[in-house]
Amino acid sequence: AIEESFKDLPAAAQLVVVMLCVFVGGFGYDDAAAVCAPELSNDIPGLLALLRDHSLLVTELVQDRTRFRLLRPIREYLIACAPPEMLAALRSCDERHARHYARLAQQIDAGMRLGAWSDASAEFWREIANIRRAVAHSIENDKLEILLDLAGAVGATYFEAGLWGEFEALATAALAAAGMLQRKHSMLRLLGLLGALARRRDEEAAARGFWSDRLALAQELGDLVAVADTLIDLADQNHTLRDVTAAQVQLERAIQICTEGTLT
Repeated sequence: AIEESFKDLPAAAQLVVVMLCVFVGGFGYDDAAAVCAPELSNDIPGLLALLRDHSLLVTELVQDRTRFRLLRPIREYLIACAPPEMLAALRSCDERHARHYARLAQQIDAGMRLGAWSDASAEFWREIANIRRAVAHSIENDKLEILLDLAGAVGATYFEAGLWGEFEALATAALAAAGMLQRKHSMLRLLGLLGALARRRDEEAAARGFWSDRLALAQELGDLVAVADTLIDLADQNHTLRDVTAAQVQLERAIQICTEGTLT
């Protein structure tokens, strides 16, 4: 039945349904138009309706927007049996997919920062499978700019949501990318989060290492907020480890920086 439905389609619809295999967990009209062949973007609504009518897509209404999904057996059939030129077109969608979901992740992050937590959080979890695919593609193919965009947008959310293994893989790869691209302020944020993760795992030596590197980098950049913030993290760690003297020195230094507004 899948084979017959696919072969009954016009060529443009066959191409699009194969390219839709790039999505994981669902997509909307705008997602398909941005990721699939740009020259077909104006035809996407009609093509998606045709694919739905041929039972190759299922739909659901989410907050007044239509969302589409390929069922797993259909996706597996298309990847296994589609003509080579269509599979090449599918591979050409990978980077557009990663860039699109990096932009979407940034929009979700902006919504969270502006206080629209409920809606932004719901969208994050709705798109998590596509975001994961974008992260995986960026890591595996050394797409450094996209990787940094994704890490900046979802790194903290991964951490706070308890997705620690995924956060560590993303943050470690992004830290290396930031080093290669000399994105030192990105490095500051990632070192802080990696230190916090190590602390949560009771890996005190690793936490100290990340935070010490962050402190040195923050001092190099003259970033007073990051210096004071890192000193407070180190002071808290030393207090927990019962090195009260070191904790007091670090805390007093952080207070001095905040009060005087200078590192000197």
